[in-house]
Amino acid sequence: MAKRALEWLTQCQNYDGGYGVSPGGPSVAFATARCATAFRMHGVSLSDDRIKRGISWLLRIQKSSGGFSMAMSYPEDPELTAYVITTLSGIEIHRGCVDKAVEYLARVQEADGSFVSYAPIQFNGQSKRNTQTACFVALAMIEMLEKSRNL
Repeated sequence: MAKRALEWLTQCQNYDGGYGVSPGGPSVAFATARCATAFRMHGVSLSDDRIKRGISWLLRIQKSSGGFSMAMSYPEDPELTAYVITTLSGIEIHRGCVDKAVEYLARVQEADGSFVSYAPIQFNGQSKRNTQTACFVALAMIEMLEKSRNL
């Protein structure tokens, strides 16, 4: 199933290197990061165009704050930053980008440990503190530590 899904995803990559939520849809960080991660997990080489072009698109949407956004015209967001950290962590050439992203997350974390995000679709673009974003940030940090231990 995974192989067939990845073959289908190969056909869905946009001209700009990113992936939309649906085929031909505008490239967004969530879909691009998850697709690149899926290809990596399947053992696809970092030099493969599907990953190279996807990562290149992601790097273009990193803000000066270090955070990543849904797309170029959106503000940075902790949840989207976590998705991209998961994709880029363990790739030495992108370590500086990941470090900046982690610093961004440290700055925007609330005192109680939560994060405010516009990413959950249930919020209709309204930024709110939520469990989903805190979970994805925690997972990204744990995965990043695991990858660094295995290098």
